[in-house]
Amino acid sequence: MAAASEDASKKQTLEEMFALPSHVQLLPINAPIDYPSPNTTPITIYLRVNDPEQVGTVCKNAPRIADAIMQELYARPIPVKDRRVVLEGLPERLLKPVNKTFGKRMVSEIEILFGAQSMGSGTVSKLPFGSAGGCTGVKDMLDRVEKAKKEKK
Repeated sequence: MAAASEDASKKQTLEEMFALPSHVQLLPINAPIDYPSPNTTPITIYLRVNDPEQVGTVCKNAPRIADAIMQELYARPIPVKDRRVVLEGLPERLLKPVNKTFGKRMVSEIEILFGAQSMGSGTVSKLPFGSAGGCTGVKDMLDRVEKAKKEKK
């Protein structure tokens, strides 16, 4: 019986999930790399949002964020050294174009993992941003919040 109540306490609503320190996982992208032949490699990007209440805004702008990232990466592809992709310094480089999409500093940190990572499973769940939420379902949550605000008025 104690196990059942423990399982219930582990389950989170969508609102509670996005109230955590806000890390948002973008869909994996095929990023250009600086290699003799034109080539791309999959990477997964996690954004740390400054204000948990702004997660919805970040999710709504995910396509614009991906565009800004791709523009930066096509201008200066990810370096390759000894046939290995070098991700060092890339998060700092992408922070400015990502925040430029909002016109203010909404994202405080970017984490990049090599490869297409699934949402919060396996090794990813053990990392500092393992509680990352994707943008799936955020629109529904925002619609419920908007509806609740209208009903209060």
